[in-house]
Amino acid sequence: MLNTPEIKQQFQKTIEAFQKDIQSLRTGEASIDLIDSITVDYYGTPTPIKQIASISIPEPRVILISPWDKSSIAAIEKAIQQATHLGLNPISESAGVRLVIPVPTEERRIALVKELNHKAEEFKTALRQVRDEARNVVKNQLRNKEISEDEQYKDFEQIDTYTKEYQSELETISKKKEQQILTI
Repeated sequence: MLNTPEIKQQFQKTIEAFQKDIQSLRTGEASIDLIDSITVDYYGTPTPIKQIASISIPEPRVILISPWDKSSIAAIEKAIQQATHLGLNPISESAGVRLVIPVPTEERRIALVKELNHKAEEFKTALRQVRDEARNVVKNQLRNKEISEDEQYKDFEQIDTYTKEYQSELETISKKKEQQILTI
């Protein structure tokens, strides 16, 4: 018999991984997700920025990073500059680091949409892999005579239904993100 909750969980994990992966794509609006993956060399230990500072968005295109230890401002600034995927220039202030998010050029927005579409295709492939693994489990159950052929076909239909459902969800998320990227 098909283990529906486990299969749905695998599909859902793939969708969540896609959402997390596309968070760092810059849309022109300030988002804490942009700097979520950056680590700072804090006294010799790579530390996520959110663990050594408070992060706020005082304006729609500004991120303000206020470290609790003011001596770490230079390290935070350096880590942001080294994060080449962001292309941001941090501004040091006495209270912390200010990031002004520039409006992406049309060329940059088109490049971001291409990157988004590439990531979407990768995750569609991951969804198909989940589907294939589930189908293999069902085939093995039939081979081991744990289920009948009728049950196998019912399970295949259920797996295909889940696959279409989650691919549609992935498409919806992708289109929404594309719209955010293209909106000035």
